[in-house]
Amino acid sequence: MKNYLKILLGMIGMGSALQAQATEKIDTLFVNAHQVVMLVFPEPIRQAVVGDAHFVFTYNKESGQYMGLVQGTEGVESNLFVITTSGTIYSYTLAYKGQLEQTYYKVLEPEHIGKEKQPDLKVQTFEHGVSRSEVKKYDSTCERLLQYHAGKVKTRRRKKLRLRLEELKYVGEEMYLVISLKNKSEIDFKVGDVRVFVSRGRKGKKSSYQELELPVSYRYLEPETVVAGGESRWVLVLPKTVLGAHEELQLEVGEVMGNRSMKITF
Repeated sequence: MKNYLKILLGMIGMGSALQAQATEKIDTLFVNAHQVVMLVFPEPIRQAVVGDAHFVFTYNKESGQYMGLVQGTEGVESNLFVITTSGTIYSYTLAYKGQLEQTYYKVLEPEHIGKEKQPDLKVQTFEHGVSRSEVKKYDSTCERLLQYHAGKVKTRRRKKLRLRLEELKYVGEEMYLVISLKNKSEIDFKVGDVRVFVSRGRKGKKSSYQELELPVSYRYLEPETVVAGGESRWVLVLPKTVLGAHEELQLEVGEVMGNRSMKITF
């Protein structure tokens, strides 16, 4: 009887230790190719973005699954962003380790790093708004574009800020702009209006110079704030625009209650 009680108490103690371990706040996820690491979130997963191809995060996109699985091969450290259906964002560093001590994590809601800025669907290029199938199409394309650092179409630096247009891609009748904003200053940058214009004519001739603002169909992961020392990447979806002679596109990122607005012409 005493031996039975010892075994029972040992099992209870082990279960408590595993529960405490599983709910411990996560900063770095260690993974490898022969073990599967499970993350269970408090809400269904809507999207996930992995920074490098030698790490993989899988989940059931159709069923609104709470659980995601991570694996990876040996290589440089990367990162993982997971967004739930409420727009809550979680961030982790991914690192390779030959043998894992822990393969199950229960994610708690207070561990999130922020909330996704809701897409601005008030300005539409569609007569009846954006349908669920169109949103799904946008999400899929934007997620794929953010998987890779495509390049540097145009860069602007000002007051320790770096605004970069990483890629301009046409898909069907839409134009996708991949944008990054790096804040090397000591002050958070609160993102204001993010707008795109077509400029016509030449600024030297005011009578012929015009700016026409393009409607934004969808905003994917557009941040509310780029913290001091941080960087954010997001995607704008706009109607496909064919430029004529003396026409250029302009991207403008404003600052809320500040004077550090940035503009790129491309």
